[in-house]
Amino acid sequence: MADDAAEEVEAARALPFGETHETGVAMEKRVVQGDGRLDVKDLERGDYVSYLRDGESRTRVARIIDVWWNRTGLSDAVTLQPFYRPEDADGGRRPWHGRMEVFKDKSVREWAKMETFQDELVGRCRVHTLEGYEKLDKVDPQKDFFWRVCYDPDTKAFEPDRVPLYCVCETPYSPDRPMIECSECGNVFHCSCMGLDPGALPRCPFRCPTCTKRFDACLVPGESLDEQDGGESETQELSVDFPETLSGTLPEGEVFFGTDEGQAQPQQSAKRGRKPKLLTKTGRKRSKRDPGLPKRPLSAYNYFMKDFRKAYKAEHPESRGVADVTRAGSQAWHALGQEDREPYHVMATASRENYHKAKEDYIQSGGRMLFELQQRNFKPKRPLTPYFLFLEKARSEANEVKVEGGAGAQDAVEFTKEASRRWNSMTSDEKEPFYRQAEEAKAKSAVQKEHLSMVEDILSLPAGDGILK
Repeated sequence: MADDAAEEVEAARALPFGETHETGVAMEKRVVQGDGRLDVKDLERGDYVSYLRDGESRTRVARIIDVWWNRTGLSDAVTLQPFYRPEDADGGRRPWHGRMEVFKDKSVREWAKMETFQDELVGRCRVHTLEGYEKLDKVDPQKDFFWRVCYDPDTKAFEPDRVPLYCVCETPYSPDRPMIECSECGNVFHCSCMGLDPGALPRCPFRCPTCTKRFDACLVPGESLDEQDGGESETQELSVDFPETLSGTLPEGEVFFGTDEGQAQPQQSAKRGRKPKLLTKTGRKRSKRDPGLPKRPLSAYNYFMKDFRKAYKAEHPESRGVADVTRAGSQAWHALGQEDREPYHVMATASRENYHKAKEDYIQSGGRMLFELQQRNFKPKRPLTPYFLFLEKARSEANEVKVEGGAGAQDAVEFTKEASRRWNSMTSDEKEPFYRQAEEAKAKSAVQKEHLSMVEDILSLPAGDGILK
């Protein structure tokens, strides 16, 4: 009888994860709550349990995949999907691991006799995804676990093998460390890194050091902050790679599982810094900045911070990041008297005058006009091929049928496949109108390109030649 049960267990271990020996269908993912020590007879598929092996100090966490019964109707064995604690994985626990974090094993790797498992069983628990764990109103420190990566103990590989970095400290996200979002750029920071108490956050909107620096900088009359570029200002020097949100684009640094804590692996990028937003706060498409415009001037505070940063680094070599120096610099600036600030205001005034002069010269030379022409009407579009012209017509006809009450093209994939079959079955005479339209579009595009080239040649001439005055 025991041999039959063992054979059934071996057969179950050979099945793909998510299938049962009896039905061969995907199992339901259930979370069964309970208190106290469990009786092995109460175990069901989908239960999450904690158990303690002999000689171990930490409880293990696993999901019940299947319970096997012998011919007498008694449970004989159980198959488990284990979850590994960071201490049990390659690399061990890191400072950024959550206190209740576990690593999921994709396959069914363990089975145990019921008699033995009964002595090891501690109780039921709950294993959530990271998103589900964050939504809990109350977390039980003994029963609520979460996972965000999978771990293979054979190959010691993680999936995914990296996590994004956040904050000025460039460490991965942990639900145990409260974070605050900047009201301007949308980046997130640890409250501890910003010197904030999570239990007494300010009521006013929070601004990160970089955005604070941008708003402290003087604005050029007639221009908004979005239209100005940081250039060589302190704002650009203090820029750090951050994701837009917790689920947004990955930053330019990633922590690999299995490496030293905080070791960033930079991706290839042409320029460091936060990626520009495509939309303004009102939802309108953000216009592209003219790269030929001169850099905006530095403010008095910018000039002061340039000197202060050098002195601060010399006095505090152990300080890293921008939070400490920005906080100290802001306090030092507000403590300065008007006479001490005067030299920096003089430099800022000279910087503004040079900026306005350089900008006026650039506009008079026709550079601004050329940029606007290139961005608006004089940049020709790439002409369509005969097939895409046919596809455009077919899509228009399908939309007309749909408006008139027909079925129309319900599925874009099926519509494209059907259009491709129609195109391949057409004769040369039937395709002739589309080839003719493609040639006309190609000729029109060539004329537009030639026109643009002529405009560039004219506008590139000096203003003194009488072309632009």
